[in-house]
Amino acid sequence: MAKLKIDNYSFDASEKKITFTDYTTIRLDSILLITNATDNIIIFNFSDANKGGTVATNVLTLTYSTTGMSDGDKLLIYYEDNLGMDRVTVTGRNIGKTVQVSPMRSLSTFDAIRLCGTPFHGTNKDTNFWSESGTGANGSITQGGGQVILTTTADSGSAAVYTSARTGRYISGSSNKFRAVVRLPDLGTPANNNIREFGAFTATDGFLFQLNANVFNIVVRKTSTLDQVIAKAAWTGLYAAAFTLDTNVHTYEIQWTNSSAWFFIDDNIVHTVKGNTAPSTATLSFPCCTKNVNTGVGPAVSLNVRTMAILRMGHDKSIPTYKNITTGSYPLTTICKYTQGHLHRIVVNSPTAQSQTAIIVDNFTGGTPIIGTIELKNTISTFEYNCPFFTGLSIITSGAANITVIYE
Repeated sequence: MAKLKIDNYSFDASEKKITFTDYTTIRLDSILLITNATDNIIIFNFSDANKGGTVATNVLTLTYSTTGMSDGDKLLIYYEDNLGMDRVTVTGRNIGKTVQVSPMRSLSTFDAIRLCGTPFHGTNKDTNFWSESGTGANGSITQGGGQVILTTTADSGSAAVYTSARTGRYISGSSNKFRAVVRLPDLGTPANNNIREFGAFTATDGFLFQLNANVFNIVVRKTSTLDQVIAKAAWTGLYAAAFTLDTNVHTYEIQWTNSSAWFFIDDNIVHTVKGNTAPSTATLSFPCCTKNVNTGVGPAVSLNVRTMAILRMGHDKSIPTYKNITTGSYPLTTICKYTQGHLHRIVVNSPTAQSQTAIIVDNFTGGTPIIGTIELKNTISTFEYNCPFFTGLSIITSGAANITVIYE
């Protein structure tokens, strides 16, 4: 068993209730001690009959009266996690998680795989990896000195937008992480009508940090119109109150799964978002993006980014599937997948007698972008691709060949 300090909870002082938000059920005999650290009062002690309680699902109702306390009081909670001997507690980043040990007594670990984003070396902006789509009205992006600087003029609608060309694909069973090193200058400038944003997001969905005028927010975006904007005063993380925004550089991270997202500044957790009743976003695969936009006539301000990337916590290796294509009538478009994935290889089992092709397309509609083209005439071979695709996967065959596509 593991003795855990519980950081994710909600406190209803008037009802004398504490909800353990990381759990669906808790055991009364596993709760060790709860102290109201704000008031320096012990409110639960397993060895004190006057400071006990009752449990229903993941909610503890206290015997001790907390009606004179506040819901926002900080609680120090210790819980004996009854998960058995397959988990151990490791000092980490205060997200209320344990690590797992396999039946063979090895620690479950992973490699961090960079999915999109690059450092900014030299002065040439690399259009193979970054897009400036959305930049306009005299907004500008310059690269040099190990960073990119997004600058607006005072014009209404002045915008500088920098987005990775690739998307960080989310795979179930893993988590993704956005990491950026960012400086926000011009904080003293009256910044009405200016919004600076950076994170893993698109116009419709994502997780991001936002400076709206001089108000620092965390934003969870879903289907364009459902922005959940959390001002700094409402952040729930252990280190939220200690952070003060300034003009120095800071490291910002966002980690997410299909049920939760954790926001960090300088390796300290500042907020957690949970999709308890519905997904927080409509997709979990995002590019990394940063924006500096005037929503009206505003100031000329900058946003400095030294690096920005999305990483997957673990490899994307899984058992692939296959599709055998035997063209009866052609040209024929065969849709292998409607979303992102990984193309392993294509095997030409029997060739055509004439000069005909199989065109491999990163899409499920249309004929672009093309990953590659295989000449089918007199070809019996295996073509290794081992590359990701970002929209879908289609094969357009112009002849009656027999080919097998192996992909995930």
